[in-house]
Amino acid sequence: MLRGLLNIFNLQSRSLILRSQNKRYRPVFFRKEDLENSLFRASRLQKKLNPAFREGDIQVAVLEDIIQGMKDNNTSMWDDVVFIPPGFDVSTDPLKK
Repeated sequence: MLRGLLNIFNLQSRSLILRSQNKRYRPVFFRKEDLENSLFRASRLQKKLNPAFREGDIQVAVLEDIIQGMKDNNTSMWDDVVFIPPGFDVSTDPLKK
């Protein structure tokens, strides 16, 4: 067990995928409102609700388990995870100011 990271929960949704340079990443959030805001903005930008989205389609994982999974497996189920800091807007285009 990793010390000092007691029960930090992370949230993700199968309905939200980030794409960059032909790769897909699963954003993992530290706050539920950040995930919900990102889901809302993504559906608004697409001008429709993601057809894969279902109410309550939010998964919760423990940070320690994610990190341990990353450390234990070379081909981990967590290798496409991107941690999103609290308050960060994933829908912002970094080229636009």
